[in-house]
Amino acid sequence: MQNWLLAANSADYSASAEPATALQHFWSLAVEEQFYVLWPLLVLPAAALARRTGTAPVRRAVPLLAAATAASLAFGIWFTATGNPAAYFITPVRIWELGLGGLLAAVPAAAGRRPFLRSLMAAAGLAAIVAAAFLFSARTPFPGAAALVPVLGTAAVIAAGQTAGPLSVQPLVNLKAVQWTGNISYSLYLWHWPLIVFFKDLTGSGPGPLQSLALLAGSVALAALSFHFVENPVRRSGWLAAAAWRPLAGAAGGTAVVASLCLVPAGLHEQVLAGRAGQVRQLLAEPPAKFGAAAMASRADQTFVGQDRVIVPDPANARADRSPLGDCAAAVEDPATPECSLGHRDGRYTLALVGDSHAAHWFAALEPVAK
Repeated sequence: MQNWLLAANSADYSASAEPATALQHFWSLAVEEQFYVLWPLLVLPAAALARRTGTAPVRRAVPLLAAATAASLAFGIWFTATGNPAAYFITPVRIWELGLGGLLAAVPAAAGRRPFLRSLMAAAGLAAIVAAAFLFSARTPFPGAAALVPVLGTAAVIAAGQTAGPLSVQPLVNLKAVQWTGNISYSLYLWHWPLIVFFKDLTGSGPGPLQSLALLAGSVALAALSFHFVENPVRRSGWLAAAAWRPLAGAAGGTAVVASLCLVPAGLHEQVLAGRAGQVRQLLAEPPAKFGAAAMASRADQTFVGQDRVIVPDPANARADRSPLGDCAAAVEDPATPECSLGHRDGRYTLALVGDSHAAHWFAALEPVAK
């Protein structure tokens, strides 16, 4: 569910500016699990058709899987081009990336065929991955067409297999450091993001070059520890593998622990809301002596209440208290920014008000000045 929640928040104006959480990077795992549910639904009918026609299941499955992958890619390119921030998270936009790996597994291996071309393909794939890592930025529309560069590069390296010759990447791949990093890569993915988020929360700024190297070293150290003392012991546990119910019971227990921890901040939040409600009731009973900016010197909550003990604005009319801009203000999903001309068209001066809602709330103050 997490990727869909993040997609909804990214398009929600009130939530889009929320800082990233320490576990936000789990959204890609959510997409992965959804792929594991959807992909067999395409494989099963292809296998059934192959059984009835007496053909190889792969021959029947590949066209169907290729069509789904192509449809996802086309949708991803279009949806990313619309500028909707939800395109980064939703599953239909990402299915093709995993689908290409599924198709790659169904294609006969190229081992032993044209070694020079395979070496060239692997080198080109690695170059594409490196180029994406260093040339893409936050301004690169992603995913969409840009995602083809690292995804196709990765597919080329995998499809090339073992290579040899002057362009071979095998000496690099065979390095112990590279192999070791590959082994801990899943743990490294889980650890790197929380450290970055905690660093920014504690320091109030992003990491510089030296801090980034320290965070990388810390991530690698934590990944190595969890790989050797958590991942491998669980994966190779003979006790867990002895009975099917044991890993299921362990997973259910872990889920219960996480769910119970989630209730703690929720309960604290309810207490905070109850305390604020009590403060408002007290203010209604005892009108404050200060209002406006002066109230900040004592209790900010006092600004909610006017001299006549009435909350301003009136909650009953708050929904109708809208900006006078009307259609001049664009909605989040609007593809273009509307332009409106107000006042005297032949006036000596022109005042332009451009921006988001933080600019729009100045309209009521600027309009009488402009007149």
